[in-house]
Amino acid sequence: LMMGVIVYTFWAVYQFTKNKRSGWPYALASIGILLIVFLVVNLQYFGVIKRQELILTLGYIIFFFLQALILAFRFQFLLKEAKEAAIQALRAKTDFLSTMSHEIRTPLNSVIGISHILLHEKPRPDQKKNLNTLLFSAKNLLNIVNDILDFNKIEAGKLNLEIIPTQLGQLLQNVTDGWQVAAKEKQLSLE
Repeated sequence: LMMGVIVYTFWAVYQFTKNKRSGWPYALASIGILLIVFLVVNLQYFGVIKRQELILTLGYIIFFFLQALILAFRFQFLLKEAKEAAIQALRAKTDFLSTMSHEIRTPLNSVIGISHILLHEKPRPDQKKNLNTLLFSAKNLLNIVNDILDFNKIEAGKLNLEIIPTQLGQLLQNVTDGWQVAAKEKQLSLE
């Protein structure tokens, strides 16, 4: 049985070394130590040498230490692969968001442009209010798309912040107008 294990060990070491798997030098050293332990055990068994407890104990300790190093190298290799996969997934997500954001911006700019044109053609007061709500909602959606692009810029470290004046009253009125349709469908009053 031991001879079969030794032959298998040599074959495994050959395969391990040939494929240059992570930690292969430690595997080779640990197998060498194990073969020495096997040799000492066999020589003791056949009475060629006296019991060598110190050699056997050290051999086992070194063998298990080297096996722990092999596991550490395999774990490190798996972590490196997982990190590369995460980076690739992040890159794919960023590319997807950038592409979709740009694709959504094109029709939104058309909606905003047509809303401006319709507002300049002197619509009725009720149409004007609806067009203003449509224009605000389209601009709001465009801002959301721009925020997605800004998020990608934040991840890339390329975001520049700016301070601009805002008319809070007009903003709140536009938000309220944007939600009027949903409120009416639910028979609610929104002010």
